[in-house]
Amino acid sequence: MKNRNRALRAAAPLTLAALLLSSCAFAGGAEPLEAGAEQGVDIEAKTIEIGSFVPETGPVPSYKLIAEGSKAYFDWLNANGGLDGWTINYTQIDDGYDPARSLAATKELVQKNQIFALVAPIGTPTNSAVQPFAVAESLPVVGAVGGDPSMAEQENYFVLLPNYYDEAKLDTIFGVEELGATKVAVLYENDDLGKPALQGVKDAVEELGVELVAEEAFNVSDTDLTAQMTKAKEGGAELTVVWGSNSNIATAVTTAERLGFETQMFAPFYTADPTTYALAGDALDGTMFGSWLLPTTDDNASVQAYVEQMTADGNADEIGVFSLNGWTNAALFAAGLEKSLETSDSPTRAGLLEALSGFEEVSVGGAPAVTFSPGNHAGTRSLSIIQAGDGAFATITDETIPFSW
Repeated sequence: MKNRNRALRAAAPLTLAALLLSSCAFAGGAEPLEAGAEQGVDIEAKTIEIGSFVPETGPVPSYKLIAEGSKAYFDWLNANGGLDGWTINYTQIDDGYDPARSLAATKELVQKNQIFALVAPIGTPTNSAVQPFAVAESLPVVGAVGGDPSMAEQENYFVLLPNYYDEAKLDTIFGVEELGATKVAVLYENDDLGKPALQGVKDAVEELGVELVAEEAFNVSDTDLTAQMTKAKEGGAELTVVWGSNSNIATAVTTAERLGFETQMFAPFYTADPTTYALAGDALDGTMFGSWLLPTTDDNASVQAYVEQMTADGNADEIGVFSLNGWTNAALFAAGLEKSLETSDSPTRAGLLEALSGFEEVSVGGAPAVTFSPGNHAGTRSLSIIQAGDGAFATITDETIPFSW
């Protein structure tokens, strides 16, 4: 099967309310909470301290664009009066995408900066390293940008990204059932980012009764995937799922092109970004992705505000999946805080967690329908399929596809 452009079908229009912070009904209601200052909250100044760790340096510097989106959101929010007059002070620390540094950065943010919550921290292996500390500290972690399934099981974590097991499994099922693939290969980053995706592919292959012809690992810093892609080619893979950074995906598609390997590629949603096209060129054309975010061209009010703010900041060339991801995870924190302030004069961690736990089909940033439930703090339960072509990305499914397992 060739890695080629398919006829693109327009996505069915979504009906979204225009409000930016909380645009759909919230489930349930919280009992009034007593006002009282907590760590990171200055009642007199009406400020709230939050923080994040960000790979400004290291093997995946493009991920820092996620933080650019988060910063843009809080700049926009504060410039428009904050939340009921509350100003959000956002601090980010470079961790170089090194899990040990991520943990050190989080401890510094908690112990020195006295943050109220960790918001949109970036990376799967980095978030995995921080999780035991954050859970022990009962630190709210809102919008963790990572795909480790265990995060959504924690009471103090709220995650918008679909975990990579579910995403990769759905991608594989789509490739087999809708595209007719019978031979599948998977190339995966050999850490907490890639291993859940590997399992998702393997489970889908077993359930569907098709053949897994190659199962190849790589490191996030690898710049040569010739050996791994050759194994997939020799196995006759019609569908090849590659799970890693945008530079890894660019290496995979350019390697396939050089080897004359015609296969339908699937890659993680966050690599459906202009930064990947800048690295891969038209070799990326035809690659498919599962996506939980609205397109940056959508008329959703928050998406439009995102585009306007990024443009006003001189970052129009950074408009894409990475920065919209950051904007959306920052908006999740603001939406939860806004809801908690309906029952309290001052922000509390308990109030924030309770408010977020009551989300049901809430439109937040570029995420059209966020739902959390007890024991399941994964806010995304379905994906659209999008495809790269001619330097852009377009939705090819008329409706989102739910996780059915």
